[in-house]
Amino acid sequence: MKRLIALLLVLLMVVPALVACTDVAKTTDDPEANTPSEDAASSPSKEDAATPTPEKSPSAEATPTPEGTPTPEESSKDEPVLPADPAEVLRGKKALFLGDSIVAASGYRGEGWPYRIKTSYQMIVGKNYGADGASLSTCRGSNLVYNHMMNNYANDKTKYDFVVLEGGVNDAWDFYPLDGRPACPVGDVTPGTAEETVIEDLDRTTMAGGMEHLLYNAKKLYPEATIIFVFNFKLRTGTPGRCGDMDEYIEVQKKVCDKWGIPYCNLYENKELNQALKVRYSSQNIACVPDGIHPNDRGYDLIAPVIAQSMADEYVKQHA
Repeated sequence: MKRLIALLLVLLMVVPALVACTDVAKTTDDPEANTPSEDAASSPSKEDAATPTPEKSPSAEATPTPEGTPTPEESSKDEPVLPADPAEVLRGKKALFLGDSIVAASGYRGEGWPYRIKTSYQMIVGKNYGADGASLSTCRGSNLVYNHMMNNYANDKTKYDFVVLEGGVNDAWDFYPLDGRPACPVGDVTPGTAEETVIEDLDRTTMAGGMEHLLYNAKKLYPEATIIFVFNFKLRTGTPGRCGDMDEYIEVQKKVCDKWGIPYCNLYENKELNQALKVRYSSQNIACVPDGIHPNDRGYDLIAPVIAQSMADEYVKQHA
């Protein structure tokens, strides 16, 4: 009987211990028991909340250059360097010069600014086809800068690098009727674009209409040349017609050149040049423009480099 009681007491002590061990084993084997709840996982700790997630700095990734957009280095390569060097740009080139007696320089052996540009800058051709009395309008009959250009083209198929045009002084000379010639109005640029202009409708009795006609044909005959129009320097007050005050003519010439896409060399508004041309020189007190219209050798020496610079600059721009 005592043994039975002792056995029961042992059982009472062992069974609870076995049950406790079984519960511990179940907890260890259940993976879900060791996994925190969603709420616990999604809730940041105090340390996590205090430490922000670092963002990528703007410099961390290079900003891509849009396709086709030149870099600053490439852009600078495309821009022409101005002022250009006439000695370098004009050397070995061919030029045709057209205009009136100021271009022709017939009173100075034909050695006006075209001759000086050709020789000073080693051009292989510098043809001077200026003509005394030539005009832009029809005020002088057939003595038109346009007609001289066409006559030259009929006999000379040289592929010129430059075509340099000048005119307007004789048109201003004939602003009032003179020696039986009709008066020559200034006129104005025709409305619309160059492409919209009907050439046959241009009023060539005006300086503006004659100039539009000339520029249209110059571009047609010499499409690959650098074409430049020269505005003459300021003439002495008191010269015939409106030669002494060509402000209106120059403003119209600007508009005509802009319309037809022709760059111009503006001697008229070049204060430094005009002042230099007024200065008398040498012990004989000789003027650079003795008759108030036509330069002498000293005058041409002053004018030639200005036009040469304009030629070089425009050539570089067009061939950049």
